[in-house]
Amino acid sequence: MMTATPTLPHDAWAAWHPQELAHRLAGVTRPWCIVGGWALDLWHGEQMRPHDDLEFTILRTDFADFRAALPGLRLHTVGDGHVEPLGAEDMLP
Repeated sequence: MMTATPTLPHDAWAAWHPQELAHRLAGVTRPWCIVGGWALDLWHGEQMRPHDDLEFTILRTDFADFRAALPGLRLHTVGDGHVEPLGAEDMLP
């Protein structure tokens, strides 16, 4: 029997500043970059508005490296307007 996974509220996390993410990923040698609203602010050279999230992108093949670099985080996948928890052993859909 399949059950629906409840959608998490958008305030279920506290967003990091991009510098915090860079610090936490300092040992990762694979490429990544900030995307979304923070990317625009970084391009402008100043924070233009408050941010409730921090989005970054990686190559799918590098997921295990990033998961190892961010221990203890509850990871989620986002798509089609849904935020779903990603289990500790789950791979990306």
